[in-house]
Amino acid sequence: MQDLAPPAPRRSHKDALLEGAVQCIAERGFATTTARDLVAASHTNLASIGYHYGSKDRLMAEGLFEAARRWFLPLIAVVAAPDDGEPRARLRNALTLLFDSVGEHRGLVRSYFEAVSRADHDPALRERMAGHHHDLRQVLAKAIAGIVEESGGEPAVAPSTIASFVGAAFDGLMVQWLLDPEGLAPRDELLRSFEVAIALASPPG
Repeated sequence: MQDLAPPAPRRSHKDALLEGAVQCIAERGFATTTARDLVAASHTNLASIGYHYGSKDRLMAEGLFEAARRWFLPLIAVVAAPDDGEPRARLRNALTLLFDSVGEHRGLVRSYFEAVSRADHDPALRERMAGHHHDLRQVLAKAIAGIVEESGGEPAVAPSTIASFVGAAFDGLMVQWLLDPEGLAPRDELLRSFEVAIALASPPG
């Protein structure tokens, strides 16, 4: 019997290039991917890169942020869900998912730090990365503020400050993980250390 299902829509060159960039971010890295690597991964052509993204560097930046969005969006949804348990439990669940999924994103983590090293010489990239960090801090600070509110009283430390500290701690752990993954403490101990840091924002007593 003839298959009457409609054919799958063809991706545009722009979408194909973005998918190719995400693939190269994971497999080749931010700094070492060439334009020809992107063409091979996306099955497009060199002219498409300039036409749709302006340059290889701009395409790689978009691929980096898209890959990060796909990783963090489900985690943010867990933290931000207003009717799905207490803020402390939601935050712990999100951190658990984060640590459990790190191994799947080694290429992205490596590419992120490669991009950081370039950001000082690329104002547009630096601005995008700073905005990404700001958005993540806002989500985390809101969750921490919810935990503080449950505790009652005035916070001992501003939730936004604790969010910055937790974010910096996670970035540092990712450096250690890239260099010496076997040397990291077990996941549950790391989670407990994050909970201790977040507890600093809670009112005394």
